[in-house]
Amino acid sequence: MGDILVPILGTFSAGPFTDPVADARSRVLEPALHALVAARLDDVARAHGVRVLYACLTGSRAFGWPAPDSDMDVRFIFAHPAIRYLTLGEAPPDVITHGPGRTCAAAETGDSHTELEGSDLEGWDLEGWDVRKALRLLKRSNITLHEWLASPAIVTDAAGFGDDARALLARGAARATVARQYLGLAEAVRQTSATGAADISAKHAAHLLCSVLSLRWLVATGHLPPAGLMQLVAAPGVPDEIGDMAREIAAARRQTRAARLPADERTARMLAWIDREMATLGEAARLLPERGADIATDAERLFHAAIGWA
Repeated sequence: MGDILVPILGTFSAGPFTDPVADARSRVLEPALHALVAARLDDVARAHGVRVLYACLTGSRAFGWPAPDSDMDVRFIFAHPAIRYLTLGEAPPDVITHGPGRTCAAAETGDSHTELEGSDLEGWDLEGWDVRKALRLLKRSNITLHEWLASPAIVTDAAGFGDDARALLARGAARATVARQYLGLAEAVRQTSATGAADISAKHAAHLLCSVLSLRWLVATGHLPPAGLMQLVAAPGVPDEIGDMAREIAAARRQTRAARLPADERTARMLAWIDREMATLGEAARLLPERGADIATDAERLFHAAIGWA
């Protein structure tokens, strides 16, 4: 296995990498966009009697390359009043959603959820998790939660909850579990593009590159990766052509959500490189630790603080 790890780790020796945990506080949203999203979250909090602890944008708007008709993808973590976690009555909703397929997705996972309503929500894709659900998933090294916490577009981080959760995840994440999730995402997206040698939408290409490059970062550094295609392709050792393709994908997505990559030799080479990386990284990921640090007690303390029970 050493002959697999050495070339991958070696590609990162030529330059530094950015630790997304250390850089989290430097991230800011454009003021007008921040005000728009914050006002929407205030409406959600009042309507459902919750406090929003942490909120961010995800998707293309978070990374500066939305299509003209892109949804506003907002993700947030909320807390009910402390007494609602102690009652013998019906458990409070642990998911709040609005957007295409959101209700069905929550129902399929067995979550107790409530859907936002209102014609003024058109174009908004919102999903919020109760803090207890979020911290349980954090203890299971969930990469969706990592994506939220690592977003470069933070809307609110009440009392530093996001910083604390991000640091906990960095300490406690089982790297092997994280790797399997990234590899599974890459394999699922790659299957959707298997109809032709170079037939893939720009959206799927972006997701595919993000998954593979996130796995590459994890294997090479041992750190959880940053969120965002441009940060990932800027890592040392990523081929220039892959970086060029990533920038072209972003540019194509700015034009239309339906953009597709040209079915040419460059796209075919990108997909071939991805296939090789998936095979190599999948083998290397088997050497990653199956357990992170024990964060159970700290996660409980964070939960109690978040609901005002500390």
